[in-house]
Amino acid sequence: CNKKRGQCPQPYIREEALVEQINRAIQKVALPEEQHAKLMSYWAKEEKNSRQPLALLKEKLSKEVAETNAKLNRLLDAHLEGLVTQSEYLAKKEVLIKHKVTLEEKMDNLKQGASVWLEPAREFLKAAHQAGKLASGENLAAKKEFFKKIGLNPVLAAKTLRFSYALPWGLLTQSRTITKMRRG
Repeated sequence: CNKKRGQCPQPYIREEALVEQINRAIQKVALPEEQHAKLMSYWAKEEKNSRQPLALLKEKLSKEVAETNAKLNRLLDAHLEGLVTQSEYLAKKEVLIKHKVTLEEKMDNLKQGASVWLEPAREFLKAAHQAGKLASGENLAAKKEFFKKIGLNPVLAAKTLRFSYALPWGLLTQSRTITKMRRG
């Protein structure tokens, strides 16, 4: 509070008390070693499973591209030998080139979009695993940056930090509540 609008009704809070509240918020999204290992093994299986069908599809598309190139070469040879007229050659060439471009775009999309969710999921799991170490550490700047990542709309009122967890971080706190309810 900078008291720009007059006397502030909110009391001061010590840095240590605020850091403790931030540590508790970070600790709620921290993944223990055992859970992290289980989730990473599941992630590895998903990555492997997502690549297998893609390899077959990539192989099929590569064969189609090679076949299209062969057709283009045969069409050029037929045109050069005078078996196909100029207008027939250009019309068929345009169709084959469009087909080849479509196949190449499909291959590029496969490379990019096949496991598009896997890398962000791995980064999330890694960050959640590091959260426990971060909360118990002394690096205030790192805590601040991590808190910005996990928290939305922070408000400090009556010496209490209030905020809501951003997605997917909020899901971690909810999953722990559900797990505790099941155990209870």
